[in-house]
Amino acid sequence: MEPPKLIFSKFGDKANQPPKEVTPVETESLDTEVKTPEVKPVESREKVVIEKPKEFKYRVLVVDDEKALSRVLKLKLNSLGVYVDTAANGLEALEFLKSNKYNLIVLDIVMPEMGGFEVLDELKKQGKKLNILVATSLSQPEDREKAISYGVEYINKGSTPLAKMVTTIFELISKNGSK
Repeated sequence: MEPPKLIFSKFGDKANQPPKEVTPVETESLDTEVKTPEVKPVESREKVVIEKPKEFKYRVLVVDDEKALSRVLKLKLNSLGVYVDTAANGLEALEFLKSNKYNLIVLDIVMPEMGGFEVLDELKKQGKKLNILVATSLSQPEDREKAISYGVEYINKGSTPLAKMVTTIFELISKNGSK
């Protein structure tokens, strides 16, 4: 028995041209039986547990609406012995600050509900002097100068690798101690 001829055509061929005929290449027969491995149902999945240090030496508040960055910073800092609370905006941050003391606050500027500059204004009104690292994607010189005018440290999170950000956090904690 002769194998069937396959005809392929490109989309957009000219209407008056017949498609080219292609003869298939001979292949080996698949007469052998294929055995599939026996699959047992999974009754319970193992939970991945991140080892936490038995004792946290420092406490940091990360205030950023970018959940991915907050989560990564929290995981990394937790693994290094730093307890981390996260807030998605300035209002949440002020609530955390009412009942907790922090060695450092990592504060974004552009967030919903209440931004970082508004948080800095509120803390200034309350007379609180806290150890703060402004970590923002705003890179205009006037934004940097405005942040620094509050007496805080500034870092551009958009152009700073995570390892450098973590190093900066530890430098600020150790430099300023516990406020």
